[in-house]
This record gives sequence, structure tokens and C-alpha cells, in this order.
Amino acid sequence: MKKDHLTESILTALIAFIIGSIIAFVISLITVYYTYGGLYAIAVIQYSLFSIIIYTIVGCIGDVIGHYILSELN
Repeated sequence: MKKDHLTESILTALIAFIIGSIIAFVISLITVYYTYGGLYAIAVIQYSLFSIIIYTIVGCIGDVIGHYILSELN
């Protein structure tokens, strides 16, 4: 994937991190629900929703830093 513009780079990183976080959330929720029960599943939902936000923000910040480093190297 060619990243010419910073806005395109941030948008693709945002979409990728949101999709990845949602997939990880669903897998962990199903696993915890069938292993431990409904109460633990509620705790996983609360923790995972917070994690989705944090991972998306940190991923976009890392993408911006990586974009600037790549542009400096070229």
C-alpha cells in the first residue's frame, strides 16, 4: 500500500485498528462467556470497549510517527 498523504494513512490505520479491535473483542467475549459465564462476560465487555478506544488512538499516533519517519528517510 502506497502512503502518499498523511490523512489517507491515518484513515487506513483507524479503520484497520477498529476492525481488528472489534474482531478481538468478539472472540474474547465468546470465549469468556462459554468458559466463565455471563458475569465475567460483562466485565470483558467493559474492559474491551475501553481497550478498543485506547488501541485505536495509540495505533493512529504510531501511524503518524511512522509516516513522518518514512518521509524523512526518503
